[in-house]
Amino acid sequence: MSWRRTRLTWEEDLEQQLLQQIRHISCRRNAIDSWVGNEEVEGNYSVKTAYNVIQDVINIQESEVLKQLWSLKVLSTALNICWKTVLDRVPVKKNLEKRRISLSNNMCPLCQEQLETINHLFITCMVVQRVWDICDRWVGVNLVRQIA
Repeated sequence: MSWRRTRLTWEEDLEQQLLQQIRHISCRRNAIDSWVGNEEVEGNYSVKTAYNVIQDVINIQESEVLKQLWSLKVLSTALNICWKTVLDRVPVKKNLEKRRISLSNNMCPLCQEQLETINHLFITCMVVQRVWDICDRWVGVNLVRQIA
């Protein structure tokens, strides 16, 4: 496939998914080319139908986790950050780099020791670990965390 511009990382991932889905389809010589989808009543292709099919695939993959998440009785701001975390949409430096946003430094601003990723920001950063420890003591929980 050729493109007018350089694709972003997430676009390349989508292209690979598309190629995997259509790899079993073969083209026939001297046949009339037409768009026909399983969802079409009249046998005509529509963008709306394609969008609905794509949304169904996405929804099936994420629906159970997101259903549980959105059923929690917590502040909407907490739900929002959890939702973004599940979908890998938190604007950490690694995600900003994927979107070709130039950064002078991609290290964690808290510890300056590792690349800032969602996992590092919420789990493995030593500064964050101290915050979690304070929160644990505040609510009366005694946990031992093992960082891989």
